[in-house]
Amino acid sequence: MDLRKNKKTEAPESEAIVETTTSALVAKMAMPSAFEGEFTAADIKLPYLTICQKSGNLMDEHPEWLGKWVYDKAASLGDTISVVFFKVKKFYLENLPFGSDTIPRRFDTAAEAAEANCNVVDVAELDCLIEVADDFDGGKKIGDKSYIIARYTVRSTAYGATVRVLVKDSAMRLNNNLPSGQYKLKTEKKTNGSNSWYAPVLLADGKSPEELQEYISANLA
Repeated sequence: MDLRKNKKTEAPESEAIVETTTSALVAKMAMPSAFEGEFTAADIKLPYLTICQKSGNLMDEHPEWLGKWVYDKAASLGDTISVVFFKVKKFYLENLPFGSDTIPRRFDTAAEAAEANCNVVDVAELDCLIEVADDFDGGKKIGDKSYIIARYTVRSTAYGATVRVLVKDSAMRLNNNLPSGQYKLKTEKKTNGSNSWYAPVLLADGKSPEELQEYISANLA
């Protein structure tokens, strides 16, 4: 139930961040031996990937990041990154007026939202590995390249520009093996009258390295 036409109530793409748990991922990512006791999803949160827009804290603190991909609110990755997606989680979020202090309700299915008589928008979490330079802080060497893990939360037009591409590719060229696809994820400036913003553009870029697919299967899938 996609309400993209109701643009006045939607947050900019850079602010479409929803706090969620990562229990399924934590189950695969064993804690290092130095950590004792029971750790849960609440103890681990994936770093967020977002686009720096012309309004918001990122722009206030780092105007040079405008239109760039930003990792965990701490580092600019440029306007084009190489990514491999390994999980897509769709849900529905209550469609509240932009700037509202109310915490939006989240629903796993459209039926749940309808039962609650709630106006919602489609949202998805895209978990991915991003290729970075070998000296990038926090990067992990897999094969002959280094990667960082991130979560990109999309809604509105960003949902259509990414999720629908991944669904089509997974069913067709990737033979239902999402991590086997490699992509270029770019930013593109959009305008509507006097308003402007940056949107994602997702382009297929061949197949991901075999060693990366094996790592995802063993640790993240």
